[in-house]
Amino acid sequence: MSNNDPQAIFWQALVAKVRAHDSYNTWKKFDDATLLRPLLRSREEKKKVDLHAPPGEQLLWFLRRYYETVAYLAEKTIGEPVMVCMDISHEGFGTVLLYAGNRVLLNKSVRNVQKFGFADQESLCLEGLQLLHKATTPEGS
Repeated sequence: MSNNDPQAIFWQALVAKVRAHDSYNTWKKFDDATLLRPLLRSREEKKKVDLHAPPGEQLLWFLRRYYETVAYLAEKTIGEPVMVCMDISHEGFGTVLLYAGNRVLLNKSVRNVQKFGFADQESLCLEGLQLLHKATTPEGS
């Protein structure tokens, strides 16, 4: 992926978001793919997930970084601060909001968060870019 490729831009922004939380440089030894491995899950791995168990803290942490990346790129696109608001229940259902000022840019219902993940890096980036497009395109356009 080149530096002008939207998928590469999304991937690099997500990596930067995650690495920004590494205050002691303990993740410095990991390459980007290893660092974001918790976001990549095969279909078989998703089938093994217990939907009756609450979503794990690590999963919720990565879910927030994912939507924060969408918000960051939306902020760069529209030129206004974009905030993320997540409300996920212990059952794995909830809502994710991206808003700028008094405008809601994205209102996404999530369910079965325990199974959140992507088959590969490309699908992770494509889904993120679709969310970015929804957030930055005026409704009705």
